[in-house]
Amino acid sequence: MPPTISSSIRFGFANGALVVGLAALQGGIDDVGAFSLIWGGGAVGLATGLAVGLGLEPSVAEERFVESLGIWLGGLSTF
Repeated sequence: MPPTISSSIRFGFANGALVVGLAALQGGIDDVGAFSLIWGGGAVGLATGLAVGLGLEPSVAEERFVESLGIWLGGLSTF
């Protein structure tokens, strides 16, 4: 369960940072909005990781596969 939670937190922070970056390209975002998006993404990631980790109980290998797939697909979709 801990790898599921930690990877979900990382994805949450990364998604928040990605949204802040895209908003900056569109004209900017204030500091409060950026803070809220990044830490809000981490909080949502934590909640998701807890729900998935406790509910589905994935193995470490399954969690690592999904994390790797998420990183690659996230990078491709951002590109």
